[in-house]
Amino acid sequence: YMVSYLNYQKVSGIQNSIKTDLLTTQLSGELLKKCNNEAFYYFSNTLDENGALISILEERFGKNDENVLEQKKQYTLLEIQHFIAIRKYIESCDEKVDTILFFYSNLEADGEEAEKIGRILDSVKDERDNKIMIYSFDYNLDFEIVQVMEYLYDVDVPNVLVVNEENVLRGVRNVDEVMRVLD
Repeated sequence: YMVSYLNYQKVSGIQNSIKTDLLTTQLSGELLKKCNNEAFYYFSNTLDENGALISILEERFGKNDENVLEQKKQYTLLEIQHFIAIRKYIESCDEKVDTILFFYSNLEADGEEAEKIGRILDSVKDERDNKIMIYSFDYNLDFEIVQVMEYLYDVDVPNVLVVNEENVLRGVRNVDEVMRVLD
């Protein structure tokens, strides 16, 4: 009982942190209209830190744990708010920042491919550094906003990339495939 209680407390603390970051993301998006590159990098690093927290929760409690799934919903909202803010930043500041939406699956049948694509995206991020934003959405998450995103970007199977909101890539096998579309 004590271990369960402590785990619940830890998850609740992370949930409160993500809720605070949701509001921060909204406000930061407004501040990005000032075209400050330093603010852009800081804003984006905060999102990456929250993504790492979700990964830790998945490892500790399992990808299908009810509390973890609730945290993923909060994080998904954070990602979408960030994505919208970055789109406005790109438009308002005439910046060149590529975006990739990754609709992955944690299901056993799809998990190996999702992890491979994740490693490919890590390499792309390393190569492009701060001039690329990668957003990952759980294709199977029971969350209406994810289903709306899937519909908007014509994603009908898991483990699909949407590059710069125009190019849908299925069955990605290597970094070069993604880089060709980015270039």
